[in-house]
Amino acid sequence: MSQEDHMRCSSEEIERLCCELLDNCTSEQRAEEIRARISECSCCSSRLGSEEAVRQIVKGCDESTHAPEALREKISYQIHMSQTEVRWQG
Repeated sequence: MSQEDHMRCSSEEIERLCCELLDNCTSEQRAEEIRARISECSCCSSRLGSEEAVRQIVKGCDESTHAPEALREKISYQIHMSQTEVRWQG
């Protein structure tokens, strides 16, 4: 697939398809359809491969393994800062 063809791949579409496939929320037939669609583009195939590799690493993590405290604090802070409060004033 050429770069021009890859530009027709919607990032949102590929993200949705990867999640559908890897979150095991689809039938075997649908999984084959998704893999066929993603295989049409080498960039998208690479993206799926990377996502599968990351998920395998995460699955292999021992529950007793903990992030360093500084990292935990940084992530907690970022989550806190990214939350938005919406209030209805009617």
